[in-house]
Amino acid sequence: MSGILSTTLRGLDSDSYCDLTLYRDQKFQGTNKIQEKALKTSSTLYVGNLSFHTTEEQIHELFSKCGDVKRIIMGLDNVKKTPCGFCFVDYYTRAEAEHCMRYINGTRLDGRIIRTDWDAGFKEGRQFGRGKTGGQVRDEYRTDYDVGRGGFAYENSSTACAPKRPKALDMPPVGTFGNGSAGSSSCAEWSFSSGQNTFASFTLAEKSSLALGLAGSAAETLNRANLLF
Repeated sequence: MSGILSTTLRGLDSDSYCDLTLYRDQKFQGTNKIQEKALKTSSTLYVGNLSFHTTEEQIHELFSKCGDVKRIIMGLDNVKKTPCGFCFVDYYTRAEAEHCMRYINGTRLDGRIIRTDWDAGFKEGRQFGRGKTGGQVRDEYRTDYDVGRGGFAYENSSTACAPKRPKALDMPPVGTFGNGSAGSSSCAEWSFSSGQNTFASFTLAEKSSLALGLAGSAAETLNRANLLF
C-alpha cells in the first residue's frame, strides 16, 4: 500500500507542463547529456509556429504576463533578414519560464496556436533559419497553403529552382515564385501583377478548380480568379 501511495504522491507533485519536450537544438555544441542538463536549469524558451507577421511587441505583451522578459530574439530568414516564424524568449528566472510553459504553451497568438519548448540558451547565429532558402526547414516540406507562413512551400533541389506545379484546388500565393531563367545561376521572379500568363498551359477545368480553391476575402478571391482567366 505504501508503494502505491508513494507513486500517487509523486504523480501529484509532478508538473507535466514543465517537463522537457522532444525539442533539441540539432547543432548544440556538446553532448546530449550536457544539453539536457542545461535544459533543466534554463530560463530560455524556444517559441515556434509563429506567423511571419507577428511582431516583437505582440510577443512581449503576451509573454510578459508570466514574468519579466529579459529579451526576445526574433527568428529571421537568413537571406531576407525578415521574421520567419520562431523566436527565443529569455526570462530572468526559471520560475517565470515555468509559468510560461504552463499558461502560454498551446495558446493562440495572431490566430495561430503557438508552442513553447525549453531551450538550452540562445547563442549568436541561432536567430537565423537553417533551411536551404533561408527560412525554417519545416516550411520547405509543407504541402499546404499557409498564409501566415509565406503561402506555399518551395520545392528546392540542386538541379531545379522552379516551384512545384500547383494541384487542383490549390492556389499559389500572391507574390513571387522561383522561375529558372536561361543564362542565370539564380532564380528569377515572376508575379501575377507582371502581366505574364503563368498559367497559360492549364486547361479550363484546372483553372476552374484553382479559382474554387482560392483562399482569403471575397474581393481577393475575385481578383485572383480574374488574373487566372
